Amino acid sequence: MQLIDLTGQSFGLLTVLAESGRTRNGKVTWLCRCVCGKEKPIRGGELTVGNITTCGSNQCKTTRARQRVAWEIDWTKRRTQPRDNSPKHSLRVSVWARNPISKTSSAREWHWTDVSTLKNAGILWQLSGKRSRTHERKPSLTKQGYVRLHRNGMTADDVAFADINHLFSKDGYCLEHRLKACRIYGGLPSHTVVRHWNGVKSDNSDDNLLLGTNTENIADHNRARLLAMYWHSRFRLLARKYEALKKRTGGQLLLDVGDAA
Repeated sequence: MQLIDLTGQSFGLLTVLAESGRTRNGKVTWLCRCVCGKEKPIRGGELTVGNITTCGSNQCKTTRARQRVAWEIDWTKRRTQPRDNSPKHSLRVSVWARNPISKTSSAREWHWTDVSTLKNAGILWQLSGKRSRTHERKPSLTKQGYVRLHRNGMTADDVAFADINHLFSKDGYCLEHRLKACRIYGGLPSHTVVRHWNGVKSDNSDDNLLLGTNTENIADHNRARLLAMYWHSRFRLLARKYEALKKRTGGQLLLDVGDAA
């Protein structure tokens, strides 16, 4: 029986890299890479049948994360139709898509998919053509001062990485410092927080992000707050001294400085 080369093919979250050997029973195994970056050998039969679609790690087993990454969507093909047995103003919006890891054979093929199905999988609707550029969401600040990113303004690479590591909130936002720290340290262990060493919450440079406890994080921000209070009091003191000196000299100090310049 001729061996079918699976190199380059994708099965769910897995991409086949090369043939890796054979099992004791003579079954061919293939080296596969998951979207999370992990590589492992898997039997070809398990891939083609659809029994294995992830590397098996807990983060990739999560149904919502798997579905969100697995969906293939052509946002340029969409249609709007009246819903059955509904008022005329109630419309059904669909897009051309498929889910290769779905248990339903029809869903694994390209078909018209209702927008509510994508919403349940955690995928936000995207605008097509020129309108999509105007609706890309730029980074913004939270009430606490942290930089947040929206999935519509992120690269596809960052969106997939954030999905696998569960960094998105329900409204599609991701904190930039958590995303960067997750890449730097290879994940965010439980019971740890991302610290800003200099206390500036909007400074997300690599050397400013550290992992630590909540107590250490509070200490960082308290230190930054005390420094800000100190320099603010120093500024007010120097401003009062300057005003007093200006009043004594009748503004002559400003004239002398101007003349000297």
